[in-house]
Amino acid sequence: MAEYQEYFDKTEFLIEGSMSLAYRLHYEDKGVMDSRSWKCSNGGPFYTLGKVNDIPVYIRVGWYTIGSTVCCFYEPTGRMVDWDMIEEFLKKKAPKAEFTRIENLSRVSTHDYYKKKKDDNPVKKRMRK
Repeated sequence: MAEYQEYFDKTEFLIEGSMSLAYRLHYEDKGVMDSRSWKCSNGGPFYTLGKVNDIPVYIRVGWYTIGSTVCCFYEPTGRMVDWDMIEEFLKKKAPKAEFTRIENLSRVSTHDYYKKKKDDNPVKKRMRK
């Protein structure tokens, strides 16, 4: 799946959560979220990362561009989840990206605002991992 590497290369944030939940949060939050343009860059592939006790570990990834900030959303899709395996895989695919959670989505949107202003970004410093 090398064709998706260009998306990983542009990724600024790796966000644990489904794209459908992110989309719903975008339209339900009437604050900062509404003021940013969202674009679904790619629905993304499913990856098999390995096995734990002979049970495969799967994740699905997909991308939204929020303003000009590229975010990769990821979620486990199998019955076995190994968070260390998932994190290791994503770090290799997108080494420059920062991990965060879906709860920080409005901060990602605010990060985009500061990025455009080219000011020191106080939001990025407060992002929880």
